Amino acid sequence: MNTVLLSWKDAEKIFKWAYENKSMMYQFPEPLKNIRLVIEKWEAKIQRYGNKVKIHHWYDGKAKGTQEFKLGIPITIIDNKTDFRGPDKMTMVATYAALMAYMVYAPKEIIKEPAKMAVHAPGGPRKAGKGYTYILHRISNKAPQGGHHRSPQGTFTVRGHHRHYKNGKTIWIREYTKGTGENKERTYKL
Repeated sequence: MNTVLLSWKDAEKIFKWAYENKSMMYQFPEPLKNIRLVIEKWEAKIQRYGNKVKIHHWYDGKAKGTQEFKLGIPITIIDNKTDFRGPDKMTMVATYAALMAYMVYAPKEIIKEPAKMAVHAPGGPRKAGKGYTYILHRISNKAPQGGHHRSPQGTFTVRGHHRHYKNGKTIWIREYTKGTGENKERTYKL
């Protein structure tokens, strides 16, 4: 399941954009079907089935219940097994609808300056970092100078080759195919 991490500042920005673009939000686009939405201490597992949305709520690690909504104008509550009252009942589904519309329709800014190549320190094993997929606010139209070849897309074969270890041992790695596995989960940030 993909994860979207937001701060309250990000959520306010998305709501401001959605308020100015209500017609786009009410199209209820679906770039991500099932997501885990995290806004600081709030967490929600959101599952979408056509025009229905089911939301499981947690606050500060404690379960707060589930809700089910039917998307439309207006958004209607089908089932509410939470203690939320008043406008709080609709907050998470409104956040979800605004976020999905923002991911699909928000304009992108263009950056003119070229990107700089990252230089990593030599030696030592690399730590496995936490990978994030950033929701773009801008598009860079210049490639960094120099650098590596672009990674191939989709499925491709890797030629057979020898692997030489530091201790002098040499082994043969036979040809194999990469890119056949399932898509990995992604974490989205603004």
